This record gives sequence, structure tokens and C-alpha cells, in this order.
Amino acid sequence: MSRPIKYPMDQLWPAILEQIGAGSSLSAIARQTGAPSYAWMKQALRENEELRKRYQDACDDRADLLAEEIERIADEEIPEGLDGPGRSAWVQRQRLRVDARRWTASKLRPKQWGDRLITEHIQHISLSACIERGRRRAGLIIDAERGADVEEPTLGDARVSG
Repeated sequence: MSRPIKYPMDQLWPAILEQIGAGSSLSAIARQTGAPSYAWMKQALRENEELRKRYQDACDDRADLLAEEIERIADEEIPEGLDGPGRSAWVQRQRLRVDARRWTASKLRPKQWGDRLITEHIQHISLSACIERGRRRAGLIIDAERGADVEEPTLGDARVSG
């Protein structure tokens, strides 16, 4: 059985984080010759909170870079000399590149680049029903102070049309 490889953490992680901030993924870095395995890097991230924070910052930088790449891709001119099907294929390829970057950026930094869901709550309130309910409650308080037996009205009792 071989001994686990010892990596110099103080030299290794700055280089890894720099590559992530420049657009590489952790799995792409792990495939490089001489790099630690993906499992080793994930374990190191699980065990070290400060490293995890720095990794998240690098992922945020990567998401921002991907968003900038989307603008660059969208602004590219269609190459000259492409016929109809070739132009269509080029546009579809560009669309795929944009969609992949948009999806990745939205997962890396959802608050900044994710889809925003707008929720709306509409409630209609009958002003006359509220006034009527208030009057009934006021009457109950007066009746209760006089010592009369009173029953608390329900919401159904307060519904008044108009």
C-alpha cells in the first residue's frame, strides 16, 4: 500500500484558487498532471473552514468571469463565409456556450446570477367588513363590562357585502 502524497498546502491552494477564479472548475484542475485528486481537494475543503471561504470567493470570481464571457460571446460577429446551415450551426453553438455559462454562473453565485423569482401576494380586504367587525367587538366589550354573557364573533359573522 502506498503512502498518501503530502501536498504543500500553503503553495498548492493559492494556485488552485487562482485557477478557479480564472474560470477552471475543481474537477478540471484535478485532471491536470501532478494535481491532487478531486476527492482529496473536496476533503480538504470539508475540513478547513477558512479554505472553504476562500474557495467560495474564488467560485464567486469564476461566476463573474463566466458572466463577462457571456457578453463577449453574445457580441461576437458571425464569421464571414458561412452559408445558411453553417451560420445556423454557429449561432446554435454560441447559444449553447451562453446557456452553459449562464447555468454555471447561476449555480456558483445564485443571488447575483440566478433567476429571480418574484412572488406576489394579493389580498382583498373589505373595509366595511372590518368596520362591522370592529363595531361588534366594541359592543362585546361594552356588554362584557356590564356583565352580560357574550359570544365572540367569528370571521364569518363579520362578512358584510358592500
